[in-house]
Amino acid sequence: MPIVEPISPEAAFQIKERVLAIPGVSKLHRGQFGEVALLYPGKRISGLQLYRQAGVRRLRIAVVAENDLFLNLPELAQKIRLAAAEITPFPVDVEIVDIAEPGDLADTATGHPR
Repeated sequence: MPIVEPISPEAAFQIKERVLAIPGVSKLHRGQFGEVALLYPGKRISGLQLYRQAGVRRLRIAVVAENDLFLNLPELAQKIRLAAAEITPFPVDVEIVDIAEPGDLADTATGHPR
């Protein structure tokens, strides 16, 4: 099996920005204890995580969806998957872990409003 390099900080940031730009995504989710994150010297990109499943490295993207009754969650997950797949060579798994509270627009990866 060929050795695959991890995701560069630049590529991870680009994935984060593309995902946050998708209508229906409220914010990235860092996990209960901050475990969903890519770590780099001096920085952390929450909401993205590389892991192995059956010997294959995969990219997990955890998001909180906007509070919208008409939001199609499977379609949202597919949009996220396609946006990330343009940047990363890894298979992408999307987890919609929560629905945002009305008015909750803070990005958990940075703590800044979106």
